[in-house]
Amino acid sequence: MFLRYFSARWRRCLLGGAVLLVLLSLLGYRAWQARQRLAEPIAVELVEIAPIRLARPDALLVSVSPRDLPRDVRRVALLKAVLSEDFLFPAEDPDRLGLLGSLRRIAYEHQLDFADRALAWVLDAPFDMALWRGEDGRLEHWLINARRSGTRQLIEWAARVALNDRQLRQVGELPLSDGGTTPLYEFHYRRDARLFFAGAGDKLVLFSDPTLWRDTGEPAQRVWQALLDPRWTASPLRRRFGLENFSGRHALVVEAGVLSFGYQRFFPTLEALRFDFDGRTWRNYVRLAPDLNSETRFDSQALWRAVPAAASLCAALPVDWRTLAPVFARLPSADPALLARLRAPAAVCWYPDGGLHAPLLLAGVAQEPPPDAMLERLFAVSVGKRAGPIRAERRGSSRLWRLPIDTGFGRYGVTLAYHDDWVLFSVDGRLVENGLAVLARNRPALADSLPGDQRYIAAVLTPRTLAQLLLRSIHADLPREREPVLRDAADRHLLPRLQALAAFPSYALLLPDPLYTEQRAWQPVRWQALADVP
Repeated sequence: MFLRYFSARWRRCLLGGAVLLVLLSLLGYRAWQARQRLAEPIAVELVEIAPIRLARPDALLVSVSPRDLPRDVRRVALLKAVLSEDFLFPAEDPDRLGLLGSLRRIAYEHQLDFADRALAWVLDAPFDMALWRGEDGRLEHWLINARRSGTRQLIEWAARVALNDRQLRQVGELPLSDGGTTPLYEFHYRRDARLFFAGAGDKLVLFSDPTLWRDTGEPAQRVWQALLDPRWTASPLRRRFGLENFSGRHALVVEAGVLSFGYQRFFPTLEALRFDFDGRTWRNYVRLAPDLNSETRFDSQALWRAVPAAASLCAALPVDWRTLAPVFARLPSADPALLARLRAPAAVCWYPDGGLHAPLLLAGVAQEPPPDAMLERLFAVSVGKRAGPIRAERRGSSRLWRLPIDTGFGRYGVTLAYHDDWVLFSVDGRLVENGLAVLARNRPALADSLPGDQRYIAAVLTPRTLAQLLLRSIHADLPREREPVLRDAADRHLLPRLQALAAFPSYALLLPDPLYTEQRAWQPVRWQALADVP
């Protein structure tokens, strides 16, 4: 809060006035200190808590009404067609049923009447849910931070029940900002499932596993103090993603590293994606690193003219090729000089004929063409152990290097090619041939179906061919002669969804023009429907 002082009528001796002024100044400074502490984000450099970065979650879900979230997701026509009712509204969620059953048992044995209301009170009211990746890269650790008017009663009830209950017990304490502590309780609601909770005043934390609280160092203590401090009107973890002033109904923020399959270091300028719902419309945002130069670092116009049409999914990635320098240093005979010639953004595109495991990679090359020997060395070290000799080929102005490889999924002609300042690579050589045909103007390019100004198109999605790609992958991974049960289940449940997906038009994901890159900020992006290309 701000303090104001009025002294127009103050007629006292000089000494008394001076003493009062000093006292009010001290109180004002202490109030300013408290406000500053609440206004500052949790220091990122102080929160490395292995294996979970407590103050740096990988995703955050903010919801005013979690009960309405599945219904609101279905307002997106494409998601409504693809996601089934059972997926969004599971009739028998085992975690929810397990919690409810355990609460009903406790209520019966301890003569309490609150089980159904307690579960709704915790899970169906507004909350902020932070999520962290586990060792396998999936979001599996979670923490709910919320403000609940009955938190004090919950903690008093837990203290009584934990004295003689087999499923609920106190396992430790969490620190508070006033120097005190509050009990931490563990609740076993199924044989293999448990959760932890604690509260102070009307602030509540509820989380998934003990890894989050076993660190007793000062950084961890500061985080818990902030999470349980009643003066924070919303979770302090919102500051991680700049959501302090969010006033909509739902917001989901996901760091790019969660969605990049471990390749985030190669395009560090893309930091996070955000999805907001204001009660009527879903809106998308992207957060870029502040050092991105919109004039030179992201311009996808030339890229889309070199990419074959009918891609199932194609993304223009703002690759920072300098990040590959350590990789090149470990590869024998690879020439780091090539990195200085590669342009950004680069394209990664999936096509129905290539499959999920064999996208087409395409990047521009600046300055003079790289020597054949340099590209052949790069191809050799990239492919790894070879089953045969690399076949080099010249075809007009194109240069190709091929290597057939036999795998458990079939035989693939891994191919690298260079043509007119473009490098193309794929495990499936047919995609490289298609790319060369586009560069030779013998095949339509993806640009033919895109809006006139293509500089800020970040991705293109074609549901019709994406459905074909997924269908081919399902059939390849679940051959009927070896997996009859799973194949029948896929045909019964997935094929209708793929057919619904295929009915939608193509979309382009457009970044704002111009990009605001002076500092980190959420920038709106939009999906524009396109005319489908046969």
